[in-house]
Amino acid sequence: MMKVVFRVDSSQQIGTGHLIRCRTLAEELRRRDVEVQFICRNLPGNLIHLLSQAAFPVTVLPSPPATGKSNESIDLEENYAAWLGVSQDIDAAETIEALAGQKPDWLIVDHYGIDSQWERHLRPHVRQIMVLDDLANRPHDCDLLLDQNESVNGEIRYRELVPERCRLLVGSRYSLLRPEYAVYRQTQSPRTGEVRRVLVFFGGTDSQNMTGKTLEALSAPQFESLTVDVVVGATNPHRSEIEKQVAQRPHTVLYHSRPHLADLMAQADLAVGAGGTTTWERLCLGLPTLVVSIAENQVSACQALQRQGSIAYLGTAETVDVEQLRSSIDSLIQNPSHLMEMSAKARLQVDGLGAMRVAEALKPTSPSQLKLRLARSEDAPLYYDWVNEPEVRRQSLQTDPISWATHQAWFQKKLADPNCYMGVLDADGLPVGQIRFDLKGEEAIVDYSLDTLVRGRGWATQLVRLGMQLLRNTQATYLRADVKSQNTASRAVFLRLGFEEQSPPPPSVSSNERLSLSILSDNQSWLNDYLCDLVLGWLHDGHRVLWTHEVEELRPGDLCFYLSCGQIVSSEVLARFHNNLVVHESDLPNGKGWSPLTWQILEGKNRIPVTLFEAVDRVDSGDIYLQEWLEFEGHELIDELRQTQAEATLRLCREFVNRYPAVLQSAKPQVGKESFYPRRRPKDSKLDVNRSLAEQFDLLRVVDNEKYPAFFELYDRQYSLKVKLLENNK
Repeated sequence: MMKVVFRVDSSQQIGTGHLIRCRTLAEELRRRDVEVQFICRNLPGNLIHLLSQAAFPVTVLPSPPATGKSNESIDLEENYAAWLGVSQDIDAAETIEALAGQKPDWLIVDHYGIDSQWERHLRPHVRQIMVLDDLANRPHDCDLLLDQNESVNGEIRYRELVPERCRLLVGSRYSLLRPEYAVYRQTQSPRTGEVRRVLVFFGGTDSQNMTGKTLEALSAPQFESLTVDVVVGATNPHRSEIEKQVAQRPHTVLYHSRPHLADLMAQADLAVGAGGTTTWERLCLGLPTLVVSIAENQVSACQALQRQGSIAYLGTAETVDVEQLRSSIDSLIQNPSHLMEMSAKARLQVDGLGAMRVAEALKPTSPSQLKLRLARSEDAPLYYDWVNEPEVRRQSLQTDPISWATHQAWFQKKLADPNCYMGVLDADGLPVGQIRFDLKGEEAIVDYSLDTLVRGRGWATQLVRLGMQLLRNTQATYLRADVKSQNTASRAVFLRLGFEEQSPPPPSVSSNERLSLSILSDNQSWLNDYLCDLVLGWLHDGHRVLWTHEVEELRPGDLCFYLSCGQIVSSEVLARFHNNLVVHESDLPNGKGWSPLTWQILEGKNRIPVTLFEAVDRVDSGDIYLQEWLEFEGHELIDELRQTQAEATLRLCREFVNRYPAVLQSAKPQVGKESFYPRRRPKDSKLDVNRSLAEQFDLLRVVDNEKYPAFFELYDRQYSLKVKLLENNK
């Protein structure tokens, strides 16, 4: 199991944001079956108990000396080094001791008091290091750096501060938000610009008491009808004073520590708060906000967001007074159209999926787990990000940036177009790419793009293959992709899939070479993952192809292939085609019926025939056209067995079409005594507790761990048993 260790602190001086965002990322990693551990120092006002409440193991480093300094000298750059409480050398030594000889896959560091000096000490004790930063004021020895803030200079700020090998995740799309924000984002109603409820929150500490100043401003007569929600952090030193102000103001509710603010943000119409972690939460929910920076490290991001129109920024806490707050709040309330515009820009800034993106960078999804779903209306911001990503624009035929208004109109039009098929690639719940097919006559023009996060993984080929399933019920088409000559990556993908590179559209094959082909497979069949390649190849060759899971949708044509199909097909349906073909893993007429490969493996066979034959009214009894043999070594599990079976099935189908109609001359009738295999039932996966695993290994090889796992009964209870090949097995 993958192991990740966090080194992060919280205190009255540090605040709560660092620990909270690390906890959010840790929860997402735990959802992905990652083992997580925290290492935190015992500092005044820490929130270590929040980690324990979330069931994360925490190793607590000792409190610093009473002076706040160690015997060694500490560099007080911007005073951040003092946040560590001890020198970096001492902290590194204590962290190494806390690792207790373990070598985690990732060490994640979120601390302004730590730089490359500390990280070099830890380098031999961990496999990789990730740093969370937003200051860009010190060097790091790390493999991955996350800065979720917005900045004019973006990645350039870190160019001289990290090794060349370091990967950078920079920008608000990587904001570490709890999943509740994405949920509320999907369900909340559009904001109207009318202000009836205000949310006030200035972080966990708020040492300058901006909360109190804001409450004083909101106590002006013109705001008396407003409902105000006030949230006070656990380490706020002004709590008693704020409680008195809340008691004196009608329609005001005070909240203390909460797991999240998503519900309060969703029902608020305006927020007044700091420029820290909650900035990204408010942006995600499109909550218009008047922002005051309460720390030096918040200023740059606030200024960038102000320029983008996502927030209204007043300045630093030292310079903002009550009267300025009052007049600014009043000005915003009087301008509902400006609030609506601010809300729309904010929602485009953050989508709530940042924690999933960072977790995907740390633990990539297996290509076999990728899924494709149809695009939905709420995917418009995702498509907007993808289409305007700099590299996508550079490689596009139209290179100019696309405005949100133009994109929104285009996206809704495409969703409503019956000749457009749009899919979103999903990696463990995270959207990571899109594919679109525009049908024009006999052509399907394909367009795709991958999120910058997952480029270089070889997923483009899988995306196009999965996209073929979107076309399975369409009219027969040619497949075409328009790609810039300098876009070598996309050209390589299409060439790998069998496309031919031509300047004009590919010429049509002559009518006597073009066939009308159909495939019928069961909706839940595992073979569907492989049939995409078969359809793609035939379409590219100029054939008309219909792929469906419903007998009723079959239309008359030349050939119909019934692959992994358990449905009954009438003689009337068979008569719609010149030939009807079935692929069966047995030496017919022996082994007719269900799951022949599985039954033969259970019989101890490792050399198994695959036969392509004509489908007739009598089951598995038609003339044989083609046959090949599968060779196994006796150790292959279900996934390997299926892959070998699928590859043979596709080869036979392709060969039949390539040799058609001459291949019909090779037809041979089935000769010999027939035998039948029964349909496999869940009970057939039962293990005998009185026999060894070695004796029953063939059963373990063929069971489906998800749909019909092996099981045994003991002590009047039933237990399932799953088997898989270890990754480090040779």
